[in-house]
Amino acid sequence: MWAVQGDGCNVTNLPATTRKMQVSDLWRAEGKLGRGSYLIWGSSLFAIKYGIDSFIAEVIFHRHWDFLRYLFPGQSLDFLMLSQADRAFFLTIMILAMPFIWAGVVLTIRRLRSAGLPVFLVYLFFVPFVNLLLFILLSGMPPLRISAGEKPRSSPENAGLPPASDPENAGLLPGSDPGSMGLLPDSDPGSAGILPAPNDSIEAASGTPALPGTGPPQLPAPNVIPPLPAWPKPDRSLPKQQQLIVNRNALKRAEMVRTLATTCPPSIALAWLGIFCLQSYGWGLFVGLPFALGMSAAYLYGRQNEKTLGDCIGIGLLATTLLGIGMFFFAWEGMVCLVMASPIVYTLALMGALLGYNVQRNKIRAQDQRLLMTALLLSMPTLMGAEYASRPESELLAVTSTVEIAAPPAVVWHHVIAFPQLEPPTDWIFKLGVAYPIGATINGEGAGAVRKCNFSTGAFIEPIQVWDAPRLLKFGVAAQPPSMREFSWMHEIHPAHLNGYLKVHAGQFDLQPIVDGNGITHTRLVGTTWYQNKMWPAPYWKLWSDDILHRIHLRVLKHIQKNAEHEMSITSSADGDE
Repeated sequence: MWAVQGDGCNVTNLPATTRKMQVSDLWRAEGKLGRGSYLIWGSSLFAIKYGIDSFIAEVIFHRHWDFLRYLFPGQSLDFLMLSQADRAFFLTIMILAMPFIWAGVVLTIRRLRSAGLPVFLVYLFFVPFVNLLLFILLSGMPPLRISAGEKPRSSPENAGLPPASDPENAGLLPGSDPGSMGLLPDSDPGSAGILPAPNDSIEAASGTPALPGTGPPQLPAPNVIPPLPAWPKPDRSLPKQQQLIVNRNALKRAEMVRTLATTCPPSIALAWLGIFCLQSYGWGLFVGLPFALGMSAAYLYGRQNEKTLGDCIGIGLLATTLLGIGMFFFAWEGMVCLVMASPIVYTLALMGALLGYNVQRNKIRAQDQRLLMTALLLSMPTLMGAEYASRPESELLAVTSTVEIAAPPAVVWHHVIAFPQLEPPTDWIFKLGVAYPIGATINGEGAGAVRKCNFSTGAFIEPIQVWDAPRLLKFGVAAQPPSMREFSWMHEIHPAHLNGYLKVHAGQFDLQPIVDGNGITHTRLVGTTWYQNKMWPAPYWKLWSDDILHRIHLRVLKHIQKNAEHEMSITSSADGDE
């Protein structure tokens, strides 16, 4: 049995206690768990689970099993569409995963309790990619320790000097930070652009000038909030309480600038790595990056003077917004794709900010701050590279749309195989640059003929596979144009996701006759497109791609409906005249 000292790491100036790791840690949610024990248990369970799954997959079901499947979930499986062998395999894997999921939840609950974080954050355990960042954070975060008689950290209501009881902060001026890793200058000239000289603030707080040789004036009574260095210099004509408010707001602005300057450049660099180097529009870019950015921004913003939940959420969302503005400014992405990504990105940034808010409430030593931030910074490119190497395969999806046409299939058929130019689109999403159909022509007749469907961004080349007039027209896709024109401040941009990430494989028109009570034959026209979306998380981007394809279908189907019914009306009028 392993033995772990303290919380699993060396802790100075604390009584040494020995805690043994026990098997009951895996099913008992009571009590706490040190970071060392959590790291050992988590790594061991992962290795055991991988060994069991690999044995079952390769020996029993004769399938290849890759450990990256745990890190980056692939396609969302529909059991009703799987073969019997596939159902048996995945059902076995799911059943075997249940005890490991329970153990992971229990261990995470106890580790959260030890770190002084809310237990409800265990829900992050079930968010792919985010759970990896949570594991890294909890494996490095020390337990919450408050010594007897120690004053709590400064709060948003009494933001002031670092506690004198903290030996790491003793003698530091307000605004300086031992964990800042040199991100802010410590000298007076270097920090003059952000904060004024300390004596100005002390004088503003006490109302007593700091005379040379007399040392700093006596600080106010405990109920009076000592000010922090601020810019601009408070107006001496204002009441002292207003001077304190001005000082405090100026400090918050300075902390905000420092936080954004610390978190946004690395995030933009990681986005560049994912988009241009790895060309991976996946979990790392859309889930891991916004979550890590929201968490680090909220934590760094409040690590020195504790901030409210609203402050932490605000700085997390602001940092995420600046990341999007940077990607738009550098013409890496267009406005439409940024808007499409915003729901999931802001949701993950909000979740990260919530975690960062709870972390910043705990007093963490400077070396632990550096350890956590370095681990998170290094984990992102590592995990993004692992995702690039795994290349999870996206599933083949289908979108079906239907209209009913007051015309028999024989009349509708001629408007299906080719149709004249459509009217300009009225749908808002097409006006923003998403590709839309313009018209269709066909060269030849029967299987082997080539249909050309012109879109606003180019043409689909569609070899006919099934020609069953007037029942079924099925075609493949030999070539396809970009899926959209990106709206950007530059004349034209070409992000990698415009080519190959939304890949159409085939389509068909199914003409189903409908005979009403009067013996009149109408047509139910069913359009179907089979495609792959290689952007992750697949369930999120499927919402967008399914909706766009459905709008494209309806634009074509309603145009066919209009033309076919117009032909029927002309025929009926001619028959009536006769």
